[in-house]
Amino acid sequence: LWGLSAVTQKPERVVRTEFEKDLGRASVLKQGSWEAEDEAEEADSDGEACVLCHHCRLPLGQLAYGDGNDTSHLMHGECRAQNFIRELRSKEQSRLERQSSLKKSRHEEFDIGWKPTTIPRNMDPAEKLGCGFVPKGLCCLKVQ
Repeated sequence: LWGLSAVTQKPERVVRTEFEKDLGRASVLKQGSWEAEDEAEEADSDGEACVLCHHCRLPLGQLAYGDGNDTSHLMHGECRAQNFIRELRSKEQSRLERQSSLKKSRHEEFDIGWKPTTIPRNMDPAEKLGCGFVPKGLCCLKVQ
């Protein structure tokens, strides 16, 4: 349609950087969170001061959400939800990593798990019972 061969989704950081450049706002990325170089307030087109969202740096409306008791970082509802989901995902990821490492250590400590050397072989019991044959590969039964 416009000469694109495939639609690709850009990473969130790239999109956010392009968005910030388009808006002409100078912001930098510090340890995974956006910190604006300017104040949390900015004058709008009428010259009135408006409070900016801490997450997306867009003007807040009449309703804003903070981080618990901290009202210095006000955000839109959707931005707060995105922030909350990101926090939950990181907590879940760290929980899964801890659980995996604990499970791995327990498996090594108590010798738990599947190993090819622990597969029982039936050749010794077959010889003791005097079955008269020792299979040397795959074998099957034929029904007559």
